[in-house]
Amino acid sequence: MASTGKTYKEVDVIVVGAGPAGSAAGKKCAESGLETIILEKKQLPREKVCSGLIVGLTAKRILKEEFGGIPKDVLADPYYYRGIIVHVPGVKPLSVESETPVGWRRDIDFWLIQKARAAGARIWDHCQVKSVEAEEDGITVKFFKDGEESFIKACYVIGADGVRSPVRRTIFPQLNVRYQQEIRECYEGNFPLDRSYYHGFYIPGKFWFAADHKGPYSCLEVSAKPGELKERVAQAKEILQKEYGFDPRTKPLWRDACMEPRIHEQLISGAFKPAKGRILLTGDAAGFQLPNSEGIGTALLSGLMAGESILDTVKNGGEVDWRYLQRVKQIIDTIEKQFIMAANSRYLNTNVNLEEVAEKICSFLRESIS
Repeated sequence: MASTGKTYKEVDVIVVGAGPAGSAAGKKCAESGLETIILEKKQLPREKVCSGLIVGLTAKRILKEEFGGIPKDVLADPYYYRGIIVHVPGVKPLSVESETPVGWRRDIDFWLIQKARAAGARIWDHCQVKSVEAEEDGITVKFFKDGEESFIKACYVIGADGVRSPVRRTIFPQLNVRYQQEIRECYEGNFPLDRSYYHGFYIPGKFWFAADHKGPYSCLEVSAKPGELKERVAQAKEILQKEYGFDPRTKPLWRDACMEPRIHEQLISGAFKPAKGRILLTGDAAGFQLPNSEGIGTALLSGLMAGESILDTVKNGGEVDWRYLQRVKQIIDTIEKQFIMAANSRYLNTNVNLEEVAEKICSFLRESIS
C-alpha cells in the first residue's frame, strides 16, 4: 500500500478500541509476549453511555480471574446494588436479588485499560481508524493520529471498536446493521426510588426504561427505536410522576446518548460471521450484545477468546478465524437463547395478564444473570 503519511513499524497484534473487549484482548496478547498496540479514537479516560452494572456471572468471573476484581474506589456509591426491581405499570414491583457492582463506565473502562497497559500493551489514544486492508504479508491499518494520516501493519487485527465499528464496515461493507437508540439524562439528587436497587420499567408492547443512582446523581435511561426517543422519554417521566411523584419539570444536569447494534438475526442464522482471515471482531463490533441485558460480559469474554485464538494460532499454526468462530459459538448460542426468552417475556401486545408479564421478565433476568 502506498502511503503519504507516517508509517510505523510492524507489530504482532493491533487492537482497535479501548473498551472492555479491547482491554481483555490486548491484555491477553501482551502478557503472553506478543507486541500489542491498542488504538483508541478518543482521549482516555473517555465517557461511555451505559448503566455501569456488572450483572452476569461471566463478567464477574472474568473481572476477578483476569483483572483481580474491581477495586471499590473504581465503583460509585452505593457500590453494589442488591439487585433489580422490575416495574410493570399496574402491578406490584418485583425484585430479582443479585449483588451487582455499579460504577460509571468511564472509570471501569479506564481501570481495565490500565490493566492491559500494565501487562505490556501500548495504548495510543486520539487514533481514528479509517480502514483495514489484508495483504499477503500482514494487515495494514490506516488511521489518523492527532490529524496526521498514519499507517501501521500487524499480523493480526482485533476489531473492538464498538457499535459503528470501522473495522467491521471495511471488511463487511454489505452487512445491514439496524440500531437501537439509547438516551441518558442525569439529575442532581435522588429519584423517589430505593437507591439500593437498579430499577427497570417495562411497558408491554411499547418500550422499556431504567432509573438508577450513582453517588449524588440519578440517571434515567430510555431505549427506543430511531425516531421515537423524544416521545418515550416523555412517557417515562409521566410514569415516574404518576407512580412515584417525580417532577417532570426537573432539568437534567446533562444528557448523552448512544446506539446499540442489532445483528442478532444475522449472527444466529450464520449470515454474519464475526471474523475474516486474521481480522477478528469482538464485543459490540461483533453484535455481541445480549438482548435487553448487559454487554460487558460478552465483550470481556469475546476479547479473551480473540486473544486466545491468536495465541493458539501462533503456537500451532492453522486458521485464526476458524479457531475464533469455534469459540464464540458459545456466545452466539447464548444470544439465540436469550433472544427467544426476551421475546416471550416482553410480549408484543398489551392484551396480556400484566402480573404474568412481570413474572416472565423476572424469570428472564434471573436466567440472564446466571
